Amino acid sequence: MNRLCRATLLLALAILLQIAGPGSALAQKTVLLPVADLSRGENGLHLGLTRTVMSALERIGLEVAPMGDVLRFMSDNKVRSYHYLDSFLIQKIGRDLNAQLVLMGTVTETAGRTPAIGLSFTAYETARGAPIWGETAATSIREQAGVLGLGEPAGVEDLANPLIDQILGEFHKNVYGGFIPEVREYQLVGMQVTPAYVQGGSRIEARLKIRFLGSHPKLIGARSAAGQTYLLHDKKTNTWQGSWAAPKEEGSYPIDITLEWEPDTDVETLQEVARYVVINEPPGLTLEIKKGQRIGTDLAFNNHLLILPRLGKVSPLARWGLEILTEDGIRVVQEEHEGDIPERLIWEGKGSDGFKLANGAYDIVFHVYDLAGNHSEASRRVVFQSAPPKIRAEVQVIESEGRLELRTDGAFTYPLVNWSAEIKSMTGTTLLQESGDDLPATLKFKPVEGEENAFLTLTGEDQLGNRLRIARQKLPLVEGEAEIEEQEAKSWVQDF
Repeated sequence: MNRLCRATLLLALAILLQIAGPGSALAQKTVLLPVADLSRGENGLHLGLTRTVMSALERIGLEVAPMGDVLRFMSDNKVRSYHYLDSFLIQKIGRDLNAQLVLMGTVTETAGRTPAIGLSFTAYETARGAPIWGETAATSIREQAGVLGLGEPAGVEDLANPLIDQILGEFHKNVYGGFIPEVREYQLVGMQVTPAYVQGGSRIEARLKIRFLGSHPKLIGARSAAGQTYLLHDKKTNTWQGSWAAPKEEGSYPIDITLEWEPDTDVETLQEVARYVVINEPPGLTLEIKKGQRIGTDLAFNNHLLILPRLGKVSPLARWGLEILTEDGIRVVQEEHEGDIPERLIWEGKGSDGFKLANGAYDIVFHVYDLAGNHSEASRRVVFQSAPPKIRAEVQVIESEGRLELRTDGAFTYPLVNWSAEIKSMTGTTLLQESGDDLPATLKFKPVEGEENAFLTLTGEDQLGNRLRIARQKLPLVEGEAEIEEQEAKSWVQDF
């Protein structure tokens, strides 16, 4: 061979080596995972078909990782099922086995009188761990019948071979000759920011979870409106942690992660990996009460109230609470719940123990706390009277005249606005029928001579509509003393 020919050959070889660089088709290497046999259950493998596919790949001139290396990788990384095959594992396969592509296949086959087979293959690039190609094909004995029965496939294996050649031909044409980018060296799992909602100036704790296939960056930082904070590696949890003070101004602040492979020269930025929100103003709160009755300046009720809390501005809430206090500040109702406020609450005048409360004034206090810890409260005073005032009735007989004394008794706020009284004798004779709109009252009647008792029936209604009814209350006829009128003494001394 002369010098000119030798120089031309060397030049061609140099050009070929450049073409066959790391990103070219000639340098690409494929990892074939054992074919999953869905006919044999969730974790079934078809190693015989895997060897057939590997031979077909080698026949078309593709470089395939040795099956022994693949099985060793699966054992070392505890890969028992392809359900757990994620992008990080694909990238790790590429790095450990020095491959640019991963080919995963599944087979479903049926035997019997009419054998059939279905094949499905998916190709992943190891740079990002993402699928880039897929193909599915199926056939059966019936579909492959030859002319006059000559050359018919005898079983499932005969059916598989033409399908494999068909699918791998598409794989070689559409994928293998393409450009495969450089392998990424990390997988971002996530970033936890605590708390996610804060008041201005509060401390924020951050924890970053990121997996590296190779070496770590020299510095990892978290950057937001508060500035740049470098995170420290916690080997125990394999996380990067740090903290900083939140800005004083309200707003939503994204967090970027900086990977400094070489400080100031080779810095990679992952934008908006997480976010925190600064809230300084408490949520405005108002309390509307319905089903009550306005009496003067009081808001009164005798059965139940609707409590309607309303927020002044939309704000993410952590929890809310309700308490009801007596005039003396004694807490009779207390509730606290997580999450958003209810649209309405119904209070039936009962305490936390479920028993009806006494008549009187109560303060309804509603609290809300947002996720940043800001607190708002609103209160309303109401008056509860679930029963009419009690009535004390007594009868005295003075000089053969009966006198019925009616007066209110016990704690109440709103008096009777109308009442009717009836006295009957022991034999049922009506001795008195009277009505009025004010108490106390003294009513006179003529008792039956010789009877020691009489029967009182009393009805009435207070300002809230609570109704009073006393039926046939037995009253003793008590003898009373007549009142003696005092007379002014006349002077016997003559005036001078």
